[in-house]
Amino acid sequence: MGKLAVLSLAVIALAVLIGERLISLSVNDIVAVGAESFYATNDHYFTNEILKFVEPFLSLPWCDVIYFSPETVQVVAGGFLSANGINISPNKRQEVDVDSLCDNIEVDRESGDLWMGCHPNGLKCVFQDPNDPPGSEVIRIENILSEKPQVTQVYADDGSVIIGSSVATPYGGKLLIGTVYQKALICDLK
Repeated sequence: MGKLAVLSLAVIALAVLIGERLISLSVNDIVAVGAESFYATNDHYFTNEILKFVEPFLSLPWCDVIYFSPETVQVVAGGFLSANGINISPNKRQEVDVDSLCDNIEVDRESGDLWMGCHPNGLKCVFQDPNDPPGSEVIRIENILSEKPQVTQVYADDGSVIIGSSVATPYGGKLLIGTVYQKALICDLK
């Protein structure tokens, strides 16, 4: 097992004390930025399962992004209602707003485009009503480094085909969509 894997497992298993501030960990996603360093998102502030369930209804912006390395562990961004998927843009500082609850972010190695599996209605994911399933959405962001990145909805479904998409990535003219609740879906990209 590599150093990054050992470091991430050790850090995720524990709460970290920085100065006098205790950082609670509810890690949702990790992106490596070096052999022994990575960013991690905390998608919940509370670690108690009941409080984690209630947390979205409180609308408290207490989630954050933490940087981990052998030298330091620190909160680098905070104030999020939920911090979910994370990845690094080519210039390491680009931000784009999308009108959806995005889960995980994949970077197309050939084009640099971002592909995101999203939840058009986050509350439906929480309540999981089989008679009114959460839909799925895939968003692609092209030209991420331009002044006006192009945000496109590539796939959308009301939950009748795939429930709760969480990740999407293109491969060989196809789009692979992963989900929180079901097996993956493969579709043709046109």
